[in-house]
Amino acid sequence: HEPEDFPACPADDVDFFHSVDSQSAAEFIQSSRLPNCYIPSENDTKLVEWVMVDPGGIGYVGFAHYHEHASDLAVVHIAADRQRGVQDTRDALVEPSTRTITDGAYAVFRRPLFMNVDN
Repeated sequence: HEPEDFPACPADDVDFFHSVDSQSAAEFIQSSRLPNCYIPSENDTKLVEWVMVDPGGIGYVGFAHYHEHASDLAVVHIAADRQRGVQDTRDALVEPSTRTITDGAYAVFRRPLFMNVDN
């Protein structure tokens, strides 16, 4: 999967990122990584590490991972206007929090949680 307008990082780089600690990732980002390349991962812990060592890093992770590292990460505020959305709203006022996620105010990125149980 290659997001629109972002080149995918070479497969070797992606494999490298998944196999090293955050210090090695930081050194690679500063010296060898292609600028603005997309690094896919299903591992939110790794994504948080990469974003924290990349001065221009942007990542999408679940709220629990953000909350655990809130002092080191910035969040995206979204528009409070459910009708017109972000493009027509002057101020993006809603910050993700337990309250705004629970009450639905930060519902743009909320997803259902499914559980499999054995009966």
